[in-house]
Amino acid sequence: FRLTVLTALSAKQHGAEIRTYTEVVDVLHRDGEVYGVRVKDRLTGRDEEIRGRIVVNAAGAWVPEISRIVGIKQTLRLNKGAHVVFDRRITRFGIICRALDGRTVYLFPHETGSILGTTAIDIFTSPDEAEATYDEIEYLISSMEMAVPSVRDARIVRVMCGVRPLIAQWWVPEGDVTRNFRVIDHEERDGVRGLVSVEGGKLVVCRAMAEKITDLVCEKLGREAECRTHLEPLPGADGKVNVEEIASRYHFSPHTAGRLISRQGTLSSIVLSEASNERSLLSSVCLCEAVTEAELRHVIRNEWGVTLDALRRRTRMGMGPCQGFSCGFKAMAILAEERGMGVEEAFRELERFLAERWRGHIVVLRGSQLSEYEMTQAAYACVGSIDMKVGEEE
Repeated sequence: FRLTVLTALSAKQHGAEIRTYTEVVDVLHRDGEVYGVRVKDRLTGRDEEIRGRIVVNAAGAWVPEISRIVGIKQTLRLNKGAHVVFDRRITRFGIICRALDGRTVYLFPHETGSILGTTAIDIFTSPDEAEATYDEIEYLISSMEMAVPSVRDARIVRVMCGVRPLIAQWWVPEGDVTRNFRVIDHEERDGVRGLVSVEGGKLVVCRAMAEKITDLVCEKLGREAECRTHLEPLPGADGKVNVEEIASRYHFSPHTAGRLISRQGTLSSIVLSEASNERSLLSSVCLCEAVTEAELRHVIRNEWGVTLDALRRRTRMGMGPCQGFSCGFKAMAILAEERGMGVEEAFRELERFLAERWRGHIVVLRGSQLSEYEMTQAAYACVGSIDMKVGEEE
């Protein structure tokens, strides 16, 4: 998540305008030429037209859906991968082993927990409908259990899945399909001017993908410029930060300082600048991930942190073992103050955040974990009164 946000911040510094929670609902085109898009703000419902000489379709698994609007048939091999997130570091190093069916699975320590993955299942529905299943999760755990028996003792805090937008290669096993990418000039291939798209690829080659796309766009616009993204560091990555020095200067724990620096790098001093005069900003909001009020307010003001889920992606708030139970209300209050939200709006935002967390819990809620989750829900309702605040109109 941080890589994505920092890339967007870098783009903004170079003149780009960033829109989050913005859905493309139509592609503006006539007489074989694309000249813009119609978008909808998912938070406000407002529609808007954005026009330009070139439209780049880099929608990943949704590339075919965007191209279909202008009558272009584009096929991808959509492949689903599920992961399991555990509440602790089961091992201090990565483990790769054979799965029950001979495939490869892995268990990696990540941040405060561990990630077990992954499955690879072709899907033929909308990427929006992709979900991890109980059978996939049991397959992963049973496979890794052969090498790491203690994996089953760890508590699952969340499951998740993503969809790989693979280049459409058929009649070969999934593992033999290329992970490379290709950039398509639709004027050359389909006779549609003003549209460029990208198929395939993966996150580890995202910079190279962007370079190839931009080279083509510049060529079509008649501009010459050398790529510099392989030379310029992303925001916050332009130097080293001493954890002990930051902790001593602002008088808070080295652990919290270290966690902040891991996310913000050299931007940490900017995040903490206001805390020199207002010590309360150093109070911990998320104990699991050591997220302070200062960091949340910085993200809201500078990193498009307009929802609780956006704060989660940028700071890991709510991603620890308690999954937002100890920090949800506190983060809601900070977000409401920064954005001028009323009580009802703020509680509805918390409900949306919890609903998103629920999607990653429901698959594995069995036995003692189901009982624990019921207790959590009771606390939200009986102590936090969230059911009354949000549902009193019904």
